[in-house]
Amino acid sequence: MCIKYAELERNLGEIDRARAIYIHASQMADPRSDAEFWVKWNDFEVQHGNEDTFREMLRIKRSVSASYSQVYHYLKMSNLSQAVCCFLSQYICRGQACISFFLMDSGSHLSSGKCSLVSVI
Repeated sequence: MCIKYAELERNLGEIDRARAIYIHASQMADPRSDAEFWVKWNDFEVQHGNEDTFREMLRIKRSVSASYSQVYHYLKMSNLSQAVCCFLSQYICRGQACISFFLMDSGSHLSSGKCSLVSVI
């Protein structure tokens, strides 16, 4: 949607407004999955920008890419925390006739490892 709006502004001759829309939309466009957005912005800067605006676009792309890679790392750590809790629940009940399961605190940061183990004998 933002690409269409930026194209509209460009067609109306509002280059600075189109650039502002690209900058705003870039915060929601992961360079790994939204390559089309970054190609269009690159083409826009080549056609209408200068060296400074092109460098700014590259700087924003690196920044957004880094922030998305941190989110990916956080998700990997949360999956690891769930696996550790599951392993612990199985380990504690070894040798006993019990049903165990864990409860993750959905409101907390999963990387902190907060989980509650509930065993029913």
